[in-house]
Amino acid sequence: MQADPETQMRHYRGQAEHLRHAVELIHDEGLRQQLLSIARQYETAAASLEQELRSKVAQIGPPGP
Repeated sequence: MQADPETQMRHYRGQAEHLRHAVELIHDEGLRQQLLSIARQYETAAASLEQELRSKVAQIGPPGP
């Protein structure tokens, strides 16, 4: 079962944060760059989901009374 987009977005951002913290402990520059690249991919995925959610909300409009 797939998680809702907001949960996925939080998960992706959390993973990116964990990777950035891990980078602080790694001395190998090549590995550091790979982990930062993966973190950026997670952030890009989260931003994409956020944009998709905003687009859907804009199409539907604000909730009624």
